[in-house]
Amino acid sequence: MDKRQHERTSIEPLEMVFDEIEGNHAKHENVTVFIENVSSEGMLFTSNVDFTTNESIHFHLPTIGIFTLFSGKIVWKKEMGVDLYQYGLYICKDNK
Repeated sequence: MDKRQHERTSIEPLEMVFDEIEGNHAKHENVTVFIENVSSEGMLFTSNVDFTTNESIHFHLPTIGIFTLFSGKIVWKKEMGVDLYQYGLYICKDNK
């Protein structure tokens, strides 16, 4: 049974490059992510960065003058291959 309160919209994988993604343990620069589905509260994405479950992460795009575009918490992680991970992200509404 699906626990989501908001319906996710599946999309063709959307490639985005973030100037920086800051996690609890490190900052990663020029990070490519592939967004596969989104809702108002979360998204599913794939990346080569190894985040941990329950880690809070902040997506930055300083080149357009926004320090933190959005923040979220990794709620699940699946290893997809060598240096490739799929994540479920809960998007925090308060950007903390």
